[in-house]
Amino acid sequence: MNYKLKQFFCILSIIFSLGIVSVYANNISKDISINVNGNRLEMSHSPQIIENSTLVPLRDISDALDIAIKWNESTRTINVYGANDTYTLEIDNHTVQSEHHNTILLNVAPTIIENKTFVPIRFIAESMGADVLWDDVSKTISIKINDQQQNNDLERIELSLVDKKIYTGQQLSKLKENFGEPNRIEKSIYNLDWYIYNQDYSKFIMVAVKDNIVVGYYTNAKDFVLNDKIRYDAIYDNEDTDEQIKIYKDSNNDNKIYAVLVVLLSYQNDEIDNSQEFLDTQARENFDILNTFRTNYEMPILEWENLLVQSSQAHCIDMAEKGYFAHNSLDGTTHKDRILATGIQDTVAWGENIVAGRQLAVDTFDLWVNSLGHRVNMLRENFTHVGIASIYKEGSIYNYYSGQNFVEKDIEKANKTKEKDDDKGHTVVFTF
Repeated sequence: MNYKLKQFFCILSIIFSLGIVSVYANNISKDISINVNGNRLEMSHSPQIIENSTLVPLRDISDALDIAIKWNESTRTINVYGANDTYTLEIDNHTVQSEHHNTILLNVAPTIIENKTFVPIRFIAESMGADVLWDDVSKTISIKINDQQQNNDLERIELSLVDKKIYTGQQLSKLKENFGEPNRIEKSIYNLDWYIYNQDYSKFIMVAVKDNIVVGYYTNAKDFVLNDKIRYDAIYDNEDTDEQIKIYKDSNNDNKIYAVLVVLLSYQNDEIDNSQEFLDTQARENFDILNTFRTNYEMPILEWENLLVQSSQAHCIDMAEKGYFAHNSLDGTTHKDRILATGIQDTVAWGENIVAGRQLAVDTFDLWVNSLGHRVNMLRENFTHVGIASIYKEGSIYNYYSGQNFVEKDIEKANKTKEKDDDKGHTVVFTF
């Protein structure tokens, strides 16, 4: 047999062998069953066996396990929002990147078969904290979602905000799918992790999360609807006795609803954190709530100014230590004096709000909203910057003291405002 003929038979033999392997793999894949919590999973395409790993259609498994995913066509990547991390998978790439900067190497890369994206089933299931078992006799993959992940016993309290929905008992992965990544995460009310979404103040919301489950939220953004009956800017007289829902009303706007706080009762606790770190968190939340309030009334948002934080905090400490509550310090200095003493430049209008006796931002803000003078300060169009501070002084008269210091830094605009106010006999110095 000549060389070329031998080469032909060799190639034919290799092709035939590969064909046998391919058919054998497909036969095995058709025999595989997948159960999720004991229920057989019906899929749009049979599982594929590649390099001893089982791959399944991404959409089928993500729907079955209630996993949030996001496909990026330009980069051919998939974001998988797992229980404790966000993973980025790339088609035909064995390497997985995680939000927590961990690198994971898969036995087999995600791939596209017949225009469907296939992913390793074990990795996807385990990213949600599920247990994965293989029964070689029955050729069955069993996925067990733990009870904590299911949380079927949590009461569902649903909120609609513009075009998005959120509800207690919702998976963190679904929250991120709907709202994206938060601007920050911080310990706040009831010592829960609060995910702060302040990228757009017209959609501002704070979300309480425990064990990767939504257990509460707060918003004062315009047009929210809670349980299809409690609405922003509505008059709601049928007060619920539900301890899980707190409704905030504006007595200076016909007692209409302007905010709502929801925390499931089982996650409310008596833990009290009086650390300055916690109170600084309250000041930041107060800032977000304030800017949302201004956005609702089509007022420009304010910028944060650390020098104003200093002046506000110093006055709060002075009041707590010396046992008084007033805008003028005991030595006669005014809020304007204190603001200018920080060295702040180019200010032509000044304002101050103070409050005592409340720890949480949602409550201090509520007191200011329901005091006409404070409310007016928070909605003054000419103010451009604010600094907010909260402090705790054990043994003082009120224990908690908070303040907002405002200024106008735009000289040209402020001069016009001043001329208008002078014509009305008003002043550009505001204290309440």
